[in-house]
Amino acid sequence: MGNSIQKRKFVVKNKTEFNICFLVTEKKLNLDVEDIEPGKVGETKRNVKNFIGKKLYKKIEKGVDKAFGDTMRREHMEQRDRVVLDITPEDKGFKHVLSGQCFRSQKIKQKISTGNLLYLTILTRQFLIQDSLSNNAEGHSRIDDFPVGRNSYNVPLYNVRLKNLEDARGLSINTVKEIIGEKIAVSVIEQKNIESIKS
Repeated sequence: MGNSIQKRKFVVKNKTEFNICFLVTEKKLNLDVEDIEPGKVGETKRNVKNFIGKKLYKKIEKGVDKAFGDTMRREHMEQRDRVVLDITPEDKGFKHVLSGQCFRSQKIKQKISTGNLLYLTILTRQFLIQDSLSNNAEGHSRIDDFPVGRNSYNVPLYNVRLKNLEDARGLSINTVKEIIGEKIAVSVIEQKNIESIKS
């Protein structure tokens, strides 16, 4: 009689309307991420960031957003503006998941079961495609003013912390529609409910 008990696999469900690539790592991933926010604002941000350093700039930006209640808009725009200009996802270990499909992995389940802090990064070309097809001048500037090409990907979620998921069935990658547009969020798939991690 064969062994009918199968080892549980960790599931990553792509519930968006577009394809994604994901990677779960034990250490923070270091990608060559560029900020392609167009116009004078984007140019000024990049200059200040280069002068004072990314870490200090991020800390100041967070404080300003909190003071002016602009956090939601910042997160939304960051998903569109944060881009790796040249990457082959599979060479970095990313797994492709088509829209509406799932990826099941025993290896990720083993990583999760250790209880150690893990990190999730998501890539997609969706926002770049939207910008290229848009009639919006700002969207076109992201494509025209930077060396965006076939190997360019948005990084909507970058090193999102994963913790206490030993009993979770998996992760659900979702599209959240807001007044200012759509963004990508990730939720934990539990036995009875879904608890949001990051959006």
